[in-house]
Amino acid sequence: MAIFTLITAGLASAGFTGAITIFGLSPALSAALISVGKSLLWSEVSKALGPKAPTIQVQASIAQATAPRVRGYGEYMLGGVKVLREAKSKRLYQITSAHHGAISEVVRFEVDGEVVTLSGGAVTSGSADGYMWIYAILSGDGGDYAEARAAFPSMWTTAHKLTGQASYFVVMKAPKIAKLSKRFPRQAETSVQMVAKLSQVMDPRTGVTAYSDLTGPAALDFLTHPDGYRIPMESVDLASFAQFTAVCDQDVPLKAGGSEKRYRLGGYYTLEDAPKEVMQRILATADAQLYMTAEGKCGILGGSWEDPDVTIGAADILAMQLADGFDEFTDFNVLKGKYTSPLHRFQEAEAEELLDETALLTQPERVETLAVDLCPSPSQMRRLMYLYRASSIRDWTGTIRTNLVGLKARYPKGKGKHVIRIVNPALPGIGDAVFEVLSHSYSVADRVCEISIASIVNAYPWNPAAQEGTPPPPLSALAVPGAATFAPTGLVLTQDVVALASGQNAARIEAVVDEPDYEGVQLYLEYRRVGVTEWEPMVVGVGNLRGASAVVSSGLTYQVRASWVGEDIYTAIETITVISNPTPPSAAASLTLSYSAPDITLDWVNGVSGYYRTRIYRGSSASFGAASILGTVAGIAGQPQALVDTPGAGTWYYWAVTINASGIEQITPTGPVSQTI
Repeated sequence: MAIFTLITAGLASAGFTGAITIFGLSPALSAALISVGKSLLWSEVSKALGPKAPTIQVQASIAQATAPRVRGYGEYMLGGVKVLREAKSKRLYQITSAHHGAISEVVRFEVDGEVVTLSGGAVTSGSADGYMWIYAILSGDGGDYAEARAAFPSMWTTAHKLTGQASYFVVMKAPKIAKLSKRFPRQAETSVQMVAKLSQVMDPRTGVTAYSDLTGPAALDFLTHPDGYRIPMESVDLASFAQFTAVCDQDVPLKAGGSEKRYRLGGYYTLEDAPKEVMQRILATADAQLYMTAEGKCGILGGSWEDPDVTIGAADILAMQLADGFDEFTDFNVLKGKYTSPLHRFQEAEAEELLDETALLTQPERVETLAVDLCPSPSQMRRLMYLYRASSIRDWTGTIRTNLVGLKARYPKGKGKHVIRIVNPALPGIGDAVFEVLSHSYSVADRVCEISIASIVNAYPWNPAAQEGTPPPPLSALAVPGAATFAPTGLVLTQDVVALASGQNAARIEAVVDEPDYEGVQLYLEYRRVGVTEWEPMVVGVGNLRGASAVVSSGLTYQVRASWVGEDIYTAIETITVISNPTPPSAAASLTLSYSAPDITLDWVNGVSGYYRTRIYRGSSASFGAASILGTVAGIAGQPQALVDTPGAGTWYYWAVTINASGIEQITPTGPVSQTI
């Protein structure tokens, strides 16, 4: 991109001018500022400069006291830093500091990725309906939530102001345990995120400060903002920013119909990021650069094509050196483009590749990636990819040495690229061509100018039908929670036995399903006892394909079914009979009988392991299969026990059988002993 290397590199050649300052700024600051334009070579952009805080950290709600403060432009999704997270009276109170400085407008809130509607702060849609309230403070004191102060008067006081921070306040009410996993599938990890229109910026065309996602006002804001470059407004060429903003505001047709503004942005930076890198990211969304005007102010140009207003003829050229501007055997022939997609919950997405079809017929693929993280549109990204390719693959690059007529090429026109026309009939094929000025230096004493140049073609004309390509499908067309159109498969039930005491257990039902064909779905399981109408939810971890019930009653039969969260498409019902103590207990011992008319007294020793009760069976023959239960006697494992029976006349046979807590009997009954009356 065109810029003055003497400003950035301080050309110190004898006789050439030294550093030049922007009006009112030091030479060092001027050099640092204007170097943004020079270093916005597309090769730098392709290195995917980004904020120090990763996207996942900015969009999540994290408990981290020292997280960097975040400020942004355009529309973006924010989480933030949890500055209060406390529970009281079955409610969880959470304040999240989301943005440094005022936010223009909340677009929506999402709970676990699901858009929710609010009425007076109450969530009125989705699984959290009736169990969550969300409030926001967009500017001023972001901690001024009366409900939080009332709930925690000594913890969250009027001194907790969050001055200058935009924040949101979430209150979650605990549902009944049976509804917990249905209302809050992620339970303690429930995520609340805010999509918002971020910082207000001044439109240099009108002087009005309001929300805008155009690149021009955002670049001006960062240039002058206390959390940006802090350049005084009097050092800025507002007319330059006004004309550039008008370019950004132009309507560009879309392949699917309608239009979008030419250059927009959406995203964030942290207050720990280097200002130079942030400005590079902003300018990259519009093929723009900063420059110093003839009046010594900071201006902006780029983003459109303007014919040169300076022509240098053969009579003014003292020397000219040109070389090929690209190498067909090493330069890329496949260009990938990455941007941040609002249709993918503000995650990185890839635009359709830009291919050099001719080169690929005879050459292997050589891939380069252009990442513009603040670009919010696949169409805009494709336009930037065409511009990047045109700036990277030049026919010619080189240097010309001219007389002082070359001073006309020193300062850009202020619109479009910094270009000049060179007319030199002595150069076949280049006799009359447009070149971009990459650097300019001069010596009045030697009466010469040295200009670095590169040939340039107009890559701005746009045919959306032929050039826009096909964007990635939106999340609404992909597999996400609530978007599944099929039930889980392979539902299998088992029981999980938990030891409570010696020989006594409890049981839970465990269920597992097959791995689905794609990611992004959340399993939901529910169960009920046979004969009961209402289903109860099972506990399923986030992303897990397995879940468990609460403790259930042994000996009963239960039904289980599965679906994906947000769907009413269920598997076929599976059943399981729960036996929490499946191991037979040890046998009763020392069974004896004594008779004292009219009573028979039975004595025995209870089983030692797995003991719950002892069943006494009585029959009129020596066949245990024909006997019936006389009584079930409670006692202590391994201790003597007795039972008195008055059966009447006849011959009677008795057996003792230990049972465990699930009603499982010892393997072989103890007995019989008999008595004839």
